[in-house]
Amino acid sequence: MPNRAAVFLSAALLGLTLFPAPVFPAPPAGRGAALADLGASNPARRAEAIVWFAGHGTAKDGKLLYPRLRDESPRVRDYAETALWALWSRSGDPALDALLARGVEEMNGGRLRRAIADCRQVLERNPRHFGALSGLGQIYLALGDDAQALAWFRRALAVDPDLAGVALTIKALEDRIERRRDHMI
Repeated sequence: MPNRAAVFLSAALLGLTLFPAPVFPAPPAGRGAALADLGASNPARRAEAIVWFAGHGTAKDGKLLYPRLRDESPRVRDYAETALWALWSRSGDPALDALLARGVEEMNGGRLRRAIADCRQVLERNPRHFGALSGLGQIYLALGDDAQALAWFRRALAVDPDLAGVALTIKALEDRIERRRDHMI
């Protein structure tokens, strides 16, 4: 006859197998729950809230996600960046969507002065669009204007401090500018 401890342990293990704890928290039930979860102490809940906004939000909801670009959780920061791109891609403003697409096309086609104008127009509508900010940095870098490139990259990093490529480019530009200064002296 099995002892009580063995029976209890077997029942507990069976219960864990039949009713496992959820690996991920339940997604927010709606906008109100997602808003509340953006400030949750649990990073998984914050991430789920961001995913909700990425799937159901509008470009105007971007302002809710900017603070998450500085979240203590790297995963939450990554989700926020991806969600902002998703929101921007369906801005609800056909003129802005066309402007973004044209700016990318101008950059890729080497029409850098036109791309500058497009990026600036995007920034007039959304001053925290880190894609347009870093895009201007790339354009000025291609034009050989390291000081302007550095300024735009710094602005992009101020909005989204998790842009690792931008941070590396800033460091490289700072080093290059410093070396030039040293050679001028």
